Amino acid sequence: MAIHSGPASTSFGVNVFKQMATEQSGNLAASPFSITILLAMLQQGAAGNTLDEITRALQMTPEKSAEIFKKVNEEIQKRNSRNILKTANNVFLSENFNLNPQFKRIAVNNFDSDLTPTYFGKPALAAQNINSWIASKTNDKIDKLVSPDDLSGNTQMVMVNAVYFKGLWEIPFREQATQKRNFTLNGGEKKVASFMQTRRYFKAGTHKPAMAKVVVLPFEYNEYSLIVVLPLKSSNVDALLSSLSMEDVASFLDLPPKDVALELPKFSIKADINLEPVLNKMGVSSIFTQQAELYNLGSHGSLSPQVSSALHSAVLTIDERGGSAAAATSFAAVALSYDEPSLYFRANKPFLAILWDNRSSIPLFMARIMDPTLEHARAAEV
Repeated sequence: MAIHSGPASTSFGVNVFKQMATEQSGNLAASPFSITILLAMLQQGAAGNTLDEITRALQMTPEKSAEIFKKVNEEIQKRNSRNILKTANNVFLSENFNLNPQFKRIAVNNFDSDLTPTYFGKPALAAQNINSWIASKTNDKIDKLVSPDDLSGNTQMVMVNAVYFKGLWEIPFREQATQKRNFTLNGGEKKVASFMQTRRYFKAGTHKPAMAKVVVLPFEYNEYSLIVVLPLKSSNVDALLSSLSMEDVASFLDLPPKDVALELPKFSIKADINLEPVLNKMGVSSIFTQQAELYNLGSHGSLSPQVSSALHSAVLTIDERGGSAAAATSFAAVALSYDEPSLYFRANKPFLAILWDNRSSIPLFMARIMDPTLEHARAAEV
């Protein structure tokens, strides 16, 4: 069996991102929400030591995770605005796989998952069908997550989660104000990047425990926020990330509004990541072995399933119109004033960006921007 997540989250999702960041350099993007929902769905079919491993990592029981994600899915589906958040789950099943009726009920009722019979005897065709489904759910931004090499005639099940976000800023940046400026890389090299500029009131300030400057950019109707975290001169982005906690992130939303002169580089990052070594180091290891106790998922003849691969792909784009995997339409302009602002926020060195769901209090996407000039940088396997 393979599990895949495309682009709620407890601290587990943030910890996964932190683990990824320790093992690779350069730009990095991931969806803690996507990874967590996949593992929570897998948890419903686990037993014994495998269940214990997943439960310790998620810090919640299978009953609790099923309840939480049912509420999150229902709340997301009720939203009606120009901000778009789409989530989708699918379990691609071998035609000979005997699915446990209880797992099927939870997958459908709590995780709103599709169940798709699939013939894995032709891996290229099966991969094409799975990738087509992922592309349809991510506005074609993720279209090649699964390779035929990931599949074989012995594949029993592929679990997939896809998340797609397209949001409009509460007040868009003026494209005419975007200017070329220097961005200083970790080694001191300077790259010329396109910096968006605006001046307005944002939740912002210096967060001393994290040794960082923070600014919170709202999307329309304050449904979502982009939290930009810039390390102070005495720190760097990796030290910042290693000490960052979910409590820190939540406290950023409580910062008071300030008059901010903001300069933020546009960026677009795509990362494809092998989650197996990451999950192994976080204590979720038995799912990849013959000792996997996943028989509550179902069976293939006399065989109980194990996870053959765990792949994750995420795309995050930030520009003048908003945060998205596709362009949105600008509808307003910002007038700049000439008195001194309360805070200058220039993201002209490596920083963190967190796309936060204000209603559900979960991190949808996280990104470490080391070089904003590298568009759709492909992350190496960790």
